[in-house]
Formats: sequence, structure tokens, C-alpha cells
Amino acid sequence: IRGCEVFGAADKGIKVTTGSHARIESSWVHDNLNGGIQAALGGHVEAFDNLVENNRGATAQNGIAVLGADDNGGEVSFSELDARGNVSRRNGANGLAVRVGASARVRDNYLAVNGSAGIRVFNDAGPAATAMVEGTSAACNGTD
Repeated sequence: IRGCEVFGAADKGIKVTTGSHARIESSWVHDNLNGGIQAALGGHVEAFDNLVENNRGATAQNGIAVLGADDNGGEVSFSELDARGNVSRRNGANGLAVRVGASARVRDNYLAVNGSAGIRVFNDAGPAATAMVEGTSAACNGTD
């Protein structure tokens, strides 16, 4: 997905799941009800040089997110994110979230004026999430 505008979705602007791969590059992902870009349930996302903003209004208002999922058998769907050169701002929750067994490599991003954290790495329902972050600014976020 290159050079696109994605907006007005009732859920995520772009959601990649079930072993699928997507590269989102030089796109504007904005004003989606339940988040901007998300890799979940075994999805793999490369997000490079995007503007992700104003995603708010429902429960998962993250700009960019990656999460695994703990199923009933205790297995985790491995999801991963490679985020470089993105601006994630004015989202209702986190600028970038890494959750439940997911992994992320985050380089040279700007995460600002989000309702919660600039970047949040957490585990609330399964194995720990991991993230490698470098050259990234998180400024003026609600809980930074």
C-alpha cells in the first residue's frame, strides 16, 4: 500500500491478520474509528514513512499497533511490526502499541500528542511483548 489515503473506517484503517503480510508506505491513515494501522492474529506489517493521525472514537484508538492473541489453548499468534519514519499523532490512545506476545522494531518515528502513551509495550492477556526502539521521539502524549 503506497501513496494512499485511508480514512473513515468503522474499525481499523488497515488491519493485517492470519499470517498475511503488508507493507504500508508513504500513506496518510487518518480519522478511522478504531485505530490506524494494526498487525494482529499472526499479521506482519512494515510501516514506513506514513502519517497516522486522528484515529479515535472507539476502544482501540492506537495510531499503529501490533498484537498477538492468546487463544483458548494457550497458543499465541505471533505478530510483528517494523515501523520506520512514521509520524503518529493525535490518536485517541497510544501513538504505537506493542501487546501480548507481539514484537516490534521501531526506528526513527515521531509519536506526539496522543491521548495515552507515545509508545506502550505491555502484556495484559498472555506472553510478554517485546520491542526494540531507537531514534524515536515520544512527546506531549497524555501519559508520557
